Amino acid sequence: MRSPAAPSRSTLAANLNYAGDLTINNAITGTGKLTKVGAGNLNVNAIRTDGVLTSTTGTTKINAGGGSAGTSVVGGLVLGGGTGTWTSALDITDHGFAVNYAAADPSPLATVADQIKSGRNGGSWNGNGINSSVAAGSASLAIGYAEASQALGAGGGTFAGQSVDGSAVLARTTFAGDSNLDGKVDLTDFTFLAANFNATNAGWLQGDFNYDGSVNLTDFTFLASNFNKQLPADGGGSLGSPVPEPTSLFSAMALGAAMFVGRRRQRRTQD
Repeated sequence: MRSPAAPSRSTLAANLNYAGDLTINNAITGTGKLTKVGAGNLNVNAIRTDGVLTSTTGTTKINAGGGSAGTSVVGGLVLGGGTGTWTSALDITDHGFAVNYAAADPSPLATVADQIKSGRNGGSWNGNGINSSVAAGSASLAIGYAEASQALGAGGGTFAGQSVDGSAVLARTTFAGDSNLDGKVDLTDFTFLAANFNATNAGWLQGDFNYDGSVNLTDFTFLASNFNKQLPADGGGSLGSPVPEPTSLFSAMALGAAMFVGRRRQRRTQD
């Protein structure tokens, strides 16, 4: 079941074909599909529809600012190209974006993960796929992703101010280390990483914050450097985010050291 937050009653079946930039200083809401074709760029405050958002070329950008009002929820996402070779981009800036797919359909988690990895473009966050022009200007921010059923619970819940059900893939510009996409890096996130330390074929929720599929010391370093940081309460970007208190950071480092020592002792015992 798809349940985008508070859609309008209008039917949305729009095809946008243009060569220049189109800026809409409002949210696009409704029921039905939205397709952007042509090389032009679409800038909009949010997109909320139970239909599929399709972008074949150019960039669809969610305007920065506005907090949770900028969280988008769509019934499906189709970007031009394919795995590792995307030809269009979705720029989520400082917002959350949910693909609230039908429960009977396969999860698009792997596709979304590949789109984010492509959009990261080595850390510049300007590649085709899913990128963030806000993360591009920050050493701490990245785009996290997870299944709603794992990050929020089987029935879903509230994601960056909008409602989603359990069959949704969530993506959000947040701090590297924010495993469950709640906008803050804390002991809950550390628990996810600790439980999956040394895992391979892992995703963001398990603690893979550099998109290499493994959970290791590099990922712990990301978490430790952002420990106790939190996005503004309105669900917006990184402005005003606090620097971690030394005692909190020390606690994270101490926990990390204890975890690694425990793992090493366990391996020695098994040997």
